[in-house]
Amino acid sequence: MRKVIYTTNTVERFHRRIKKVTKPKGAFPNDISLLKLVYLATRNIEKKWTAHFTELEPNDTTFLY
Repeated sequence: MRKVIYTTNTVERFHRRIKKVTKPKGAFPNDISLLKLVYLATRNIEKKWTAHFTELEPNDTTFLY
């Protein structure tokens, strides 16, 4: 159960950082400019990540039951 919580926290933290970058801008002239900003923000976020969750398999169904 702990691995699922950690993974969820990671996703929420990533979403919060993307929102923090895109929110001050307000409006984007086109979709490409938004994609570029999100891409660059993702690259910066990846540099800060230190933990990798390799124990949890993508098709792990342990927590479904």
